[in-house]
Amino acid sequence: MFRKNCVVCRSSSFKIINNEYNYPLLIHNIKHPIEDDKQYDITVIACLDCGCSQMQNIIEPEILYNNSYLTASFSSILSKNVVAFSKFILNNTDSRRVLEVGANSGSLYKLLTKDNLFDYTVVDIFKDDALPTSINFHEGRCELFDYTGHDTVILSHTFEHLIEPRLFIERVRENGVNTIFISIPNFNNLVEMNDIQTINSQHTFYCGYDHIVYMFSLYGYRCSAFDTYINHTSMFKFVIDESMEPTSRPSVDYHIKRIEDNYSYNLEAIKNICLESPSYIYPGGQIGQALYVRLNERNKHIIGFIDGDKRKHGTRLYGTPLLTFPVDKLLEHRVANESDRKVNVIICKSPYENEILTKMQQYKDIVNIILLRDYFNL
Repeated sequence: MFRKNCVVCRSSSFKIINNEYNYPLLIHNIKHPIEDDKQYDITVIACLDCGCSQMQNIIEPEILYNNSYLTASFSSILSKNVVAFSKFILNNTDSRRVLEVGANSGSLYKLLTKDNLFDYTVVDIFKDDALPTSINFHEGRCELFDYTGHDTVILSHTFEHLIEPRLFIERVRENGVNTIFISIPNFNNLVEMNDIQTINSQHTFYCGYDHIVYMFSLYGYRCSAFDTYINHTSMFKFVIDESMEPTSRPSVDYHIKRIEDNYSYNLEAIKNICLESPSYIYPGGQIGQALYVRLNERNKHIIGFIDGDKRKHGTRLYGTPLLTFPVDKLLEHRVANESDRKVNVIICKSPYENEILTKMQQYKDIVNIILLRDYFNL
């Protein structure tokens, strides 16, 4: 798919922010041989009318999301984020009939239904094996689903994955959905902290506060409640307001410059990393893959990925020949009193950086920690 119009304002005026060629098509761990891996070319563009950065060439959702796709689960931040969102919903609704778009393994569903408070329906492009068999499930694309009769719709870390979010908003408005709860990564914070790949094959557009509020306002939805969870997640409640006027378009110059700086800082930092001995990348997944690819010929020194997600252990990260291991793998490299023989662990800039660094304290005597953030020339 090739994006011709801005995902937010539908303008056709763009500038190119970044190009990367022969990039891995998928970002998760798989079990098939590396010979089956495929590549595509990435072009990130920025809209000259609303400043939204976005992927120009899009991978079909049916390719990206299937039974081999795993949502991230290695972090306590992620599980606590779901709890925070469930509380946000409960504190801001009287509805007892809800529909969730993209429930994945059902972590939010299990929290919201544990006291039998909700009549719960799920819409997703495939049914996760972990979802209860008794759940009222509909297979399909959320942009095409008929929401008639459903007053409240929930999207937990799903909205930012939509290829055409405005088609979804148009659909729910046409079908009379009054209330929409959305939880997304805090894109504003991701850019400010120089996340290694804010725009990617799954998060195909910059979904910051100003952009998401602007999109919903175009269809008469007002943000009636907003909260964040430790700068990791933004949570919104949108309700129909017949008197709602569209909000102002986001600042073009600010948003374009910030994304340009983000790419510049990361690419320069990675270029300055000197690797001459065996090294691991922590974490794996999309974050570790981005670093591995951008290291170019230096990635010959990478011997694997460290990740807290048990489901990834012993499997290969797509686009690389390398396996993912638990953090205890580092114990195999213990060499007493020989600091020059320590194994390197490169820790990527990501929302999980502080959590990873805390875990790494128990291994500080046997590893040489390389922080990507230390190479930023700000």
